[in-house]
Amino acid sequence: MESGRGRLSGIRRILLDSVILAACLFIFSVWFNSDLHDPKVLFSALGFYFIIGCDLVVAFILGFSTTIFKHQRINMLTMSFLRFLMDLSVIQLFNYIFSKERSGLFSLSVLPTALAMMCLLAMCWRLLLFESLYFNSSYRIFCDPVSEKMIKKDLKSLFTGSFEYLLGVQILEKLVAGPYVYVVQDNSLSDEELQSLMQKKMHGYSILTITQFYEQILRKIPIDLVSLKDLIFVSGFELTSQMLLQRLKRVSDVLLALLIFLLTWPFILLFGLLHKLESPGPMLYSQNRIGKQGKVFKIYKLRSMRADAETNGALWAQENDPRITKIGKFTRLTRIDELPQLWNVLKGDMSFIGPRPERPEFNDSLAKQIPFYDLRHSVRPGLTGWAQVRYPYGASVEDAKEKLQYDLYYIKNYSLLLDLEILVKTVQVVMFGKGR
Repeated sequence: MESGRGRLSGIRRILLDSVILAACLFIFSVWFNSDLHDPKVLFSALGFYFIIGCDLVVAFILGFSTTIFKHQRINMLTMSFLRFLMDLSVIQLFNYIFSKERSGLFSLSVLPTALAMMCLLAMCWRLLLFESLYFNSSYRIFCDPVSEKMIKKDLKSLFTGSFEYLLGVQILEKLVAGPYVYVVQDNSLSDEELQSLMQKKMHGYSILTITQFYEQILRKIPIDLVSLKDLIFVSGFELTSQMLLQRLKRVSDVLLALLIFLLTWPFILLFGLLHKLESPGPMLYSQNRIGKQGKVFKIYKLRSMRADAETNGALWAQENDPRITKIGKFTRLTRIDELPQLWNVLKGDMSFIGPRPERPEFNDSLAKQIPFYDLRHSVRPGLTGWAQVRYPYGASVEDAKEKLQYDLYYIKNYSLLLDLEILVKTVQVVMFGKGR
């Protein structure tokens, strides 16, 4: 979870890894007497940029652009080892298919050694940097008692540094050292306090209102803290108003859906047959869902539950739901059960990325209980979405409310880069079994 500045820094971290990999390729091509020891030859070689490009893709998929691995140091070691294996496997596979080059950069001495050294150095500099700068940071959060509980809950999973929660009257005395200062409640500040904040801002501190804090740092829109007026008089929501952007997204949807269907149709057929063998009933099932502008359409999925799963009426799927079969658990975890929805994308009922479509049985109830819920119908629903990669599995009104905050962020801040980020995070979710 990073702010705009943090995401830019994430790209720089990946690019620094690329510089390290380039240096390692050069050093070990000389060390092992490769025919690419001349820098001019090395940096004009197509294979050199191919190796760099493959590592960039793998690094993004594994999450090396994020600020920190939030778990133990061993997790960094594990991820670095996985990065090495994926780099080596992907590069050699494509090299074998397209060129079958066995010397130079692709020799069994240069490539594995350079990749291993790059992964080791990338892990070391990250650990050193985060130990010295990130883990020891102290963030001072200013908030009123009403907002404090919610902010603490949302920040708990974001930062590993220490926190100090202060009320507005203490702001002049306590607004001191720290990498950032977030002012999350601004409606009760005096002129004197505002003057003090202005001075801090001129000295490089980040001064944010509570809604700015949520959108820029947590990357969601706090629906309990904004009014309809707040949403009307702000920039954004271009996806709903710019025809060119909508057409570009539609073209990318169709191309991506066709590509993925061509790659995955054997898996759709295989797991459909396996599920039919385990549990009698049809391979596919359909449900009514709410689409763009409230239009009802039929969604198609591989069946993952028993055929009699809803004989007593529509129910939200629960975590560890007993109605889900053994094959169904796997297809849900890997999202293979969602692949038939590629047909919905091609038809135009859905987009590849967008808010997940809700069932009519639940939609009307949620719209009555959650403010701004109908705004999610201003765009096509998606196969995957910002809420799906940012929030764990949920089946309650409170979960639907939380996911809406991410959906509104996506609609307001849509860009092709955000779509790309969601695609990468979706791959991570599937690869590491964190199905949403």
